Amino acid sequence: GLETDREIPDHALRVRLSLPGARKPIESRARVIWQQQAQEQPPRYVSGCQLLALPEAIRSRIARCIEQTQS
Repeated sequence: GLETDREIPDHALRVRLSLPGARKPIESRARVIWQQQAQEQPPRYVSGCQLLALPEAIRSRIARCIEQTQS
């Protein structure tokens, strides 16, 4: 998820992901799928985003990274 100090407008945005061991970050367009305010002070917002138009090689790198963190 993505954590911010304000609500994210409901439109496409650009994100940059830094994966462990990668030399440069992955940049992608994304769209907000869900968003909720966390029960914190000051208010924080937690959002789920869908990455758009990623090449299969990048998708595979992200999937491997997720698998490694879950094991």
